[in-house]
Amino acid sequence: MKHLSLVWLWGIPVVAQETAIYRLDFTLRETGQVRNYSMIVVNQGRGRVDAEQRIPYESSSANRDTLLRDRESRISVQRVGVSIDCQAREADGPLRLNCAIRSSALAPVQPKQPEGYPPLVHSLRTQVDTAVPLGKTVTVATLEDPGANRKLEVSVVAKKQEE
Repeated sequence: MKHLSLVWLWGIPVVAQETAIYRLDFTLRETGQVRNYSMIVVNQGRGRVDAEQRIPYESSSANRDTLLRDRESRISVQRVGVSIDCQAREADGPLRLNCAIRSSALAPVQPKQPEGYPPLVHSLRTQVDTAVPLGKTVTVATLEDPGANRKLEVSVVAKKQEE
């Protein structure tokens, strides 16, 4: 499938070129779980997937005046889940991908913390700039969290969408 890029030249829309469209299928394997995420991007385009939860917690107050305000003014949120941000660029043969991937989860055991501290979150992040052949599964990153006994493997399959 082709996508026509539209450029404005002196206020007149002009079709610049045909642009290829790609489907990116990500698989995240993490400590016994397998999660799949997909996005459609055009050449030189950027896609983003966010599958996150917001965990509210009561933040600490800097002074006693804050205690007199509404409780909602002291509520903060911690985001946990998966976020994938990826740009695709055509190259001779393989598809160039520049991706930022983050996976986070609440720690199964929360330590005793003073009031106002955020919950303990384990987070794994990576930034990759790589080239992948079309139609083949490629592992683009493997991460280990030594403090939490977590391992994350990220693989992607890039497919050119046909008309």
